[in-house]
Amino acid sequence: MKRSKLLKVVSIIVIVFGALGLLSGIVVLLMLDIINNMMMDLGMPLYSASQMLIGLIGAIVAIVAGILGLVYKSKSSVLVAGSLYLIFTVGEILFSILSIGVFTVFIFIGLILPLLYLWGVYLSE
Repeated sequence: MKRSKLLKVVSIIVIVFGALGLLSGIVVLLMLDIINNMMMDLGMPLYSASQMLIGLIGAIVAIVAGILGLVYKSKSSVLVAGSLYLIFTVGEILFSILSIGVFTVFIFIGLILPLLYLWGVYLSE
């Protein structure tokens, strides 16, 4: 079993972004009251703890998918991890569209890494 170079590079990027997401999610969760007070002053919708937890879970899914892509023991496990990563990313996008109520094309930029990850799995032997 040979992992493609694309899968290796994308896995490293996914791990880095997942770690940054996890770190920032923990900081935001710890400062949720302060952030909500500022958002209330600005007239913006408030964050809930459940929204923050969904983001943390998404970061953990990304980190696990990235690690499995780097280790690459079996194609099926990496494919399952990549599929879960894609499904979770699509879910986060839908949740953002429904909660914020704004739809832009730039929202779909978040799909680039999961799709590249799955393409790297496809290219792997």
